[in-house]
Amino acid sequence: MAQWLGQRTRGFDSQTGHCECLLSEKHLKLHEAPAGDGVIDNNAETVKKTTSENSVDETRVSLMTVNTSDGKDKQTVTKKTSCIHSILKNLAIFFDYEILKNANTIFMITIYFLWSVNFVVYVYLPLYSKILGVDGTLLISLSGVGFTTGQFLLGIFIDFLHIKSDYMMTASLFVMGSCGIAIPLVVKFYPLAAILLIWSIAGGFCVSLRVVFTTLIVGFENLASGYSLLSLFNGIGYVIGPPLFGLVYDATGHFADVFYGCGVAFYIGAVLSFIINIRLKMSARAQQNEGLPSN
Repeated sequence: MAQWLGQRTRGFDSQTGHCECLLSEKHLKLHEAPAGDGVIDNNAETVKKTTSENSVDETRVSLMTVNTSDGKDKQTVTKKTSCIHSILKNLAIFFDYEILKNANTIFMITIYFLWSVNFVVYVYLPLYSKILGVDGTLLISLSGVGFTTGQFLLGIFIDFLHIKSDYMMTASLFVMGSCGIAIPLVVKFYPLAAILLIWSIAGGFCVSLRVVFTTLIVGFENLASGYSLLSLFNGIGYVIGPPLFGLVYDATGHFADVFYGCGVAFYIGAVLSFIINIRLKMSARAQQNEGLPSN
């Protein structure tokens, strides 16, 4: 081996002691092979074995990573599901959704959702009265007096005159719708004041009838849940209504369209209230025929 290396070496420098070797790693490996052929085979097998073990380890790591990611996703989904379940469970404490199976309850909620458009009078009447050149402050004061008077008169009508609350609700909504449409049709102070006073008295009826009307429809045992749903959707109406009617006014530029929309909403509520009256009568007759006490 040494003789062969000597033959393949040239350019020896006696002063520096360096020489240029023409051997490459390939030559060395080829010439070292005869020293032991089993070494190369063993090394190859070792490399294959090590490679296979590394690939198995990498596969295990990848599977563990996938399983870990799947476990995290499942935990996230489980947490979201439990959060939604907790929210629904807490809402069920306040709301008994079984009462929504009664169509009268849906109609009642819709009525007070539409009833929230009464804000139109308080928002747009001062501007409208300013255009007419009348005192808007006095008109708003009259509406406050009318609401108080309406709540007082309702007790007389129901307790002493024995007028049914569902009839009072239908009549009040119809009167409020008629007054809402009539407001833009007058330009004088006194007719406008009279219309607004009648409108506010009917509004006082509707305010006081909320508990009575709810009890009539859902029963005393479900009063809390029914009134909670009514108040919820009434509040939603107050949130949605002002921007919606503001868009109507911006699009048309006329106060009449806003008041007409208010009147139509009350008319729809009156129709729904009338449907409730009919359904209550039919239910009472059915219970009488079956020998059960009516509500």
